[in-house]
Amino acid sequence: MVTRRTVLTAVALAVLIPGAAAASLSIDALGYLGSRPTAVTEVPRDETARLGEFSVHLTDLQIARAGTPAAEDRAVPPGADLLVADFRVDPGATLADGLPYCEIDLVGEGPDGPATWSGSGYVDADYRVPDGLATSCERGGGSAYDLEVLFLLPTGVAETASFQISARDLLPQAIRMPIG
Repeated sequence: MVTRRTVLTAVALAVLIPGAAAASLSIDALGYLGSRPTAVTEVPRDETARLGEFSVHLTDLQIARAGTPAAEDRAVPPGADLLVADFRVDPGATLADGLPYCEIDLVGEGPDGPATWSGSGYVDADYRVPDGLATSCERGGGSAYDLEVLFLLPTGVAETASFQISARDLLPQAIRMPIG
């Protein structure tokens, strides 16, 4: 026999469980969205980009395009371009807690639609970053330094791609700097 108490318990569970799940997921979603660059400012390639006290300036850019002598000298895989980007990074007073504070990615149209490529200090090609250059954002410290970031990309992507630069404490703000 179904009593009023049983019906009320079933209705309460049917409402409360999905409501609790939705509330917990929305809290996670807000945290996730706050950790992604969504407030993006475009800065011309030849200018210093600034987010608060953090600044970055592109000092050199080389692209070893597939099929060229430069790509062959560096053993760049067929169908790929090697992009080597040098930056002058000044973290300002951001983050002295010992954690990496910035990220430099490349965003653009890949063969299958919009894509993001993470910068690296090492790629599967015969190229090594020169001594004295950082290969990733320095941990804390606060003084300016030179950074070299490598990207191994599908051929032709570099022409229309942009650097996307973000500083962890300043998210969701980010900078986009077109290559071309």
